Amino acid sequence: MKLILTHEVTNLGTPGDIVEVKDGYGRNFLLPRNFAIRWSKGAAKQVDSIKAARNAHAIHDLEEAQSIKGNLEASPINVPVRAGEGGRLFGAVTVSDIAEALGVAGSKVDKRRIELDHPIKTIGEHTELFVDANGGYTRKQAIRVMAAAADLDVRWFEEPVSSDDLDGLREVRDRVLPDVAAGEYGSDLYYFRRMCAAGAVDCLQADVSRCGGITEWQRAAAVAASYGLDISGHCGPHLHVHAAAATPNLRHLEWFHDHVRIEELFFEGTLDPSGGELRPDPDRPGLGLTFRARDAEPYRVR
Repeated sequence: MKLILTHEVTNLGTPGDIVEVKDGYGRNFLLPRNFAIRWSKGAAKQVDSIKAARNAHAIHDLEEAQSIKGNLEASPINVPVRAGEGGRLFGAVTVSDIAEALGVAGSKVDKRRIELDHPIKTIGEHTELFVDANGGYTRKQAIRVMAAAADLDVRWFEEPVSSDDLDGLREVRDRVLPDVAAGEYGSDLYYFRRMCAAGAVDCLQADVSRCGGITEWQRAAAVAASYGLDISGHCGPHLHVHAAAATPNLRHLEWFHDHVRIEELFFEGTLDPSGGELRPDPDRPGLGLTFRARDAEPYRVR
């Protein structure tokens, strides 16, 4: 059977192509779905208009794709999922999930136009895997754990041993590939100085709510910088974000869900971490938060 394609058909052709197919394929599939029309001398005259329509559609698709590309570069989409041992996801990220996330971001895309070789079932190469041992290992245990996890490409190993064991932190740091971090319990500059001087960490942690406030946090960052180290803000991201934004040797802030959940429940002005960035609002004073007393009232303890 001789047909003229009106739509692109995988492994067959594009709109305007004249093709020869088996009768059953043409009658039962291509024609009923309006993917093609029967060839005739009269129909053949429509080939140019079909190709022109195809080109116009292709131009529209290209412009739409470029617009979506620009939107994604400016603000990458976020597909929140939970991951377990070895970076494996609970479930999978599918084309439907991606299409939904694109729609939320303002870029409506038919899921049939999104191509995945297979559903995403691990955190992938574009996400770094962090491990927090909370001081729970001995030195040798911590070293063995990272050796066993070598194929997982762990990038951050927080408190592999107690933060008070500076020699132990240094030993682990010297023998594992991930960056070793500690310091979240520090309450004075001398604590941070001792930790840096001992060569115990690759990145110093400090917590605004424990170290003496924003000014002391910035001084701790300066101590870290004097040893060529970055600083990471521990938990309570909305307490840290303004100071962190003004700190040259900032590594990152810990987006601790429990704290964020409370902040979003009781305060206006919380930030959105989508795309891996936090942008403080310059028009909101202080920490940028406004307490919603009415929302907190049901939790008052009298």
